[in-house]
Amino acid sequence: MNGPAAALRFGHPLSVPSVYSALSVMLEAALRQGLARNAPILIEATCNQVNQFGGYSGLAPAGFVRFFDQIAGQIGFLRLKPPDFLRQPLSKRVI
Repeated sequence: MNGPAAALRFGHPLSVPSVYSALSVMLEAALRQGLARNAPILIEATCNQVNQFGGYSGLAPAGFVRFFDQIAGQIGFLRLKPPDFLRQPLSKRVI
């Protein structure tokens, strides 16, 4: 057992920072922080930011994914899908 499961089993606290933003500078900063700390980052967007009508960001869900993928790719994060996703270190996981 390794990673987060091992940390929790042996009593080490674990938290995952969550960023609710559709701003490129915020997404980039969060991902860079995850890389620097070798830690996972949870990226989410509210339904006001991103929805089927474009939200106030002007992005539908698929557009937000493309937007995020572009930012993540520029700084070295890879977007993976299961089962490959589960084999990667947490800091490299982007879904």
